[in-house]
Amino acid sequence: MNPSLTFWYICSRSLLALAIILAASCERADDGTLATGADSGHTDSDAGDGSSGDANTSDSDISQPPAHLAGTYTIANLDFLISSEHVREHAVEYDSVHDAYVITYVNTAGPAGFRLQALGVSTAQAPPLVGAELALDDELAADFWSGQHALAGGEPGTGGLFLVAFRSFRPVVAGEAASNWIYGQFIRTRADGSLERIGANFVISSGSSVEAEPCAAWDETAGTFVVGYSSAREFSSRPDGWILLARTVSADGELGPEIRMADEELGQRGCSAQGGGGLFLLAWHEYFATGGPNFDTGYRARFIENGLPSEVIPALRVGMVIPTAPALAYNTRQGEWMKAYKVERSLRVTIFQPGASPRIFDKLIAEPAEGAGAPNLAYSEKTNSYLLTYHAWDSTDASAQELDPDGTPIVAALGLNVVAPPNGTYATPLAASTATSEYFVVMMKDFTRLNGTLFRAPSQLP
Repeated sequence: MNPSLTFWYICSRSLLALAIILAASCERADDGTLATGADSGHTDSDAGDGSSGDANTSDSDISQPPAHLAGTYTIANLDFLISSEHVREHAVEYDSVHDAYVITYVNTAGPAGFRLQALGVSTAQAPPLVGAELALDDELAADFWSGQHALAGGEPGTGGLFLVAFRSFRPVVAGEAASNWIYGQFIRTRADGSLERIGANFVISSGSSVEAEPCAAWDETAGTFVVGYSSAREFSSRPDGWILLARTVSADGELGPEIRMADEELGQRGCSAQGGGGLFLLAWHEYFATGGPNFDTGYRARFIENGLPSEVIPALRVGMVIPTAPALAYNTRQGEWMKAYKVERSLRVTIFQPGASPRIFDKLIAEPAEGAGAPNLAYSEKTNSYLLTYHAWDSTDASAQELDPDGTPIVAALGLNVVAPPNGTYATPLAASTATSEYFVVMMKDFTRLNGTLFRAPSQLP
């Protein structure tokens, strides 16, 4: 549900001053090479903050797993080809109705610009079966493109229905000026593994000429989707006036009112969304001006219930660091959300419970020698564990690591590539949350193809 964070996404991040912009343009978001474990550090960096959102936390060591714990998952299929198209942004979700997966991605190879496509993948056989591609864009003009997008759905209550929320640069009427708006498209999975479009593209947000970075989630109890997005509609009244908005979207395409997720903090970007137990949790990053060219990055989260936002959760302020989009996963056994996020070169987690203070706050979970890039999280109900995936910051490595419900690493991180791609992968590996005993990880390589790796646990697990 988190969109993939790519090289161009990091470089486009708005910052408070020219010096910060120049610094951000040099940052890397590469990943993927040899299948060797990434080395996790054992000490914290001084980059946390207290639950009030104002004071930094004290340093603490990474919690080490008990010696008797062993890794649950083994690799069933490693690094197999999904699509050889020219691929950019992508997403993956589990289809619980048909025990398969749906992948969406942007294809840059076609004659009509960057087009959004979807396909199904069945992992019931070896090698996994990849279905036919389905085009998701409406043909409004020859010169438009789609890019940032999010995928949600696939739970039993959806009957195989998925919502794709995506940003598309297109004219509303052929021949008129184009705008970046947020659109939606429903797709449904079939028993034979194929996909079908349900209806046409529809507008989710058109509040300014630049709406960006959608996130999306489905909640089985609420029986609806939610879509979050950043809007530039306040740029005329204040600097870096990105605001984060959200609205519910019913399975029939009915839109709820827009919900403003934060006040006037600057640069509200990089949202993630996850539903569970009748609630939605949205997470994002923002920053606070502290004088001159300095700023203080903040990670924030807020619940939505019955179409209304909860009380504001104080921001986790982490200092003058370049942020990336946080990742969310919902633990169906314990009714809580894990949020993973990057601070400097490390990855941390906070675990939220509805109506209570975080059960675990700002816990350091990974500090690889090559630094960590943007994280992704998935949860397996069968094994009651999470899979954390991330790219390295200094190299073209990429890793996956199983975490217990408290965010403690169960085993050392595992590299995801058999052979180093010539140009790296430049994207976070994405994993799908499932109710089964497997994880499916999708990774874009060299802007040209999508590959997948399947992790599977023993079938006799309780």
